[in-house]
This record gives sequence, C-alpha cells and structure tokens, in this order.
Amino acid sequence: MLSNFFSLNTGFKTVSTQDDFLELLRQSDALRDLLYEPATFSPSRPANCVREKTFMNVSFAKTRLEGLQFTKCCFVDCLFIGSSFVRCEFHDCQFEGCNPYKCSFEDTYIDPLCFTKMLDPKNHSNIGTWLFQQLLQNSMATR
Repeated sequence: MLSNFFSLNTGFKTVSTQDDFLELLRQSDALRDLLYEPATFSPSRPANCVREKTFMNVSFAKTRLEGLQFTKCCFVDCLFIGSSFVRCEFHDCQFEGCNPYKCSFEDTYIDPLCFTKMLDPKNHSNIGTWLFQQLLQNSMATR
C-alpha cells in the first residue's frame, strides 16, 4: 500500500531509458520499486506486448504510454498521475491501490471493471469521478 497516495514508497530505483525498462521486463515477471523517467513508453513490436507481468510500486507519472498491449498484467500501488494511454489495449488486467490522478485515455481498449479494487471511495472520490469520466469519453470517441 502506498504510504502517500501521490508518491512512491521509499527505496525505488530510477529507470532513465525505455531500453533499460524493456530489459527489466525481459528479466523478470515482477517489476517493483521503479520510477520510469522518460516522457514516453512506446516500444515497437514485439516488445509492445506485455504479458503476465506484475508491476508493484512503479511510477509512470506524466508518461505517454502508446501502442502497448497488456495481457493478464497486475498493477499494484502504481502511479499514473498525469499519464496518457494512447492506442493501448488491456486484456484481463487488474489495478489495485494505484493512483490515476488526471490520467487520460485515447483510442484505448480497457474494461472499467479492472479498476474496481483501485480507489477508496471515501478518500478518492474526485479521482474516481475523473477516471470514469475519462473512460466514458474514450469509449464514446472509439465507438
């Protein structure tokens, strides 16, 4: 659980390039305690297909994630503050305890039910309202 909902828990490592992050993905099924620093994450095929990975205490804050396909991935205590998902797909993924403050979706396939375990309705109602408004706009635009 994030001790501060707007920052990673202590002890994280900074990843400064997309290639370094892709190497970490190749090495492990569980990535934890990472701050992804580049402004974009948009690897070409086949690296854009991410399967059965767990991301714990990973920040993609202010990152443009583009052209990615996540399948059976789990995101736990991750930060997506100000992130944008562009032409991404999420299949059988789950988000738990993540912060999606001001994130946006464009032409992205995602089931809103994957967010049911993510936010505390009492403490994060405004964030949840924003999130589901973005999901609705994404759905209407891709219809």
